[in-house]
Amino acid sequence: MKARNIILGIVSDKKIKGDIAFTFLARGVTAFSSVILVMMIGKFYGLKQLGFFAIAQSVILGVSIICRYGMNNTLVYYIGRDPKSDSIISYLVKAISLSSLISLFPIAMLLLYGDSFLSAFIPGLSKAQVVFIASSSVLFSLSFIFSGFLKGVKKPVSAVLLENGSVAIVMIVLILVDLGFDKNTDIVFLYSASIFSVFLLGCGQVVFYLVSSRSPWDKLSPKGYDVTYRDFIKTSTSYFIISLANFCQNVLVFIIAGYFLGEAEVGLLKSAQQIALTLSFVLVVTNSIFPPRFAELFKNGKIDELERLARFSCKLGFFFSLPLVIVFLGFSEGILRFVGDDFVKAQYLLYILTISQFVNVVSGNVNFVLNMTGHEVIMRNIVLSTSAIGLLFFSLLVIVLGEIGAAIGIALMVISQNIIAVFFSRHLLNIEILPLKIFSFKTKGYE
Repeated sequence: MKARNIILGIVSDKKIKGDIAFTFLARGVTAFSSVILVMMIGKFYGLKQLGFFAIAQSVILGVSIICRYGMNNTLVYYIGRDPKSDSIISYLVKAISLSSLISLFPIAMLLLYGDSFLSAFIPGLSKAQVVFIASSSVLFSLSFIFSGFLKGVKKPVSAVLLENGSVAIVMIVLILVDLGFDKNTDIVFLYSASIFSVFLLGCGQVVFYLVSSRSPWDKLSPKGYDVTYRDFIKTSTSYFIISLANFCQNVLVFIIAGYFLGEAEVGLLKSAQQIALTLSFVLVVTNSIFPPRFAELFKNGKIDELERLARFSCKLGFFFSLPLVIVFLGFSEGILRFVGDDFVKAQYLLYILTISQFVNVVSGNVNFVLNMTGHEVIMRNIVLSTSAIGLLFFSLLVIVLGEIGAAIGIALMVISQNIIAVFFSRHLLNIEILPLKIFSFKTKGYE
């Protein structure tokens, strides 16, 4: 059946249409909230405080990646096969218990040695702030696990609300309240309170789903697909290694930059990166919806449909991100000046990072295409090689070129990873991810 409407009209599956529309709306709000948060911190607290926040946030994000150990994506993989299975609670319990166990070591290290170790990257960090960072890391990891559960049961809108963007929304509110009462509350505490609020939201959403959707019980599949803890950890390990790309591109780079650069320079890098990352909101949407369908299509041997769905994600990325690219490249000075006159120095950083994110978005869900078709080892190797080499170049470029070098280093990691993944998707699966006729919408299925 041929489709005649642009974007959503080209999708024949009504469920996908609804998921895309509402998830786009939710993600759009949360993505721009993250940018507004950075602007508010820069405007009301100053460039150095923004740099301080960027490094502290990176530590929380990094430790939370370790704590959840890829289990959020493991839940998507196992639960997505049969959301009505009796095993979904078992999967959730496994993820929470294993994450809690894994969290013990990094959290203990933070509490015991965090103030002395992190002071090299975050000057002036207090013991109380270390406690906030440690507790927030655990809660943030659990929020992502709840998000993975909701993605698996095909609740992408609810899942999106448990990630970074919602934390930004809550923190914006807390900052406004704080400014209104002229409290000047510690910014790390405000961020921790925001994470705690989103964690409570996640608990409520998961409990509500389990209570409301698992009755009557006879509608559940009589046979589940439960796995052992050993198999669960094995699958999670693959996803954890793949998540190291995000760890390197959004966490380690700021920790390294914090060591070699001053807080003001890190603040410039953070402001430019957060604005550029707005482009990737399309990927967050499609990453919440498409991966379980990739796995199902591949299992059923429907490679042509899988290719069309993957190409569709590229087209969505192109058409929704292109207007933002034009705005960021054409009006970068005005956008940055809105934050503060000092932030105009980040103009060239924004150029570089915008181009790299555009490549990332136009490449679509290529990483999940490999992950969900039995080639997660290939994707793992791509991530490890590009991240290791990328961090080496990043460090050298930061030393030589300062914040400009940092932006170039991040761009090289993002672009190289996507280009190599696109190559292997074509070589291993004979799937052409990038649409050759990107403006053509009158095709079958998803393309």
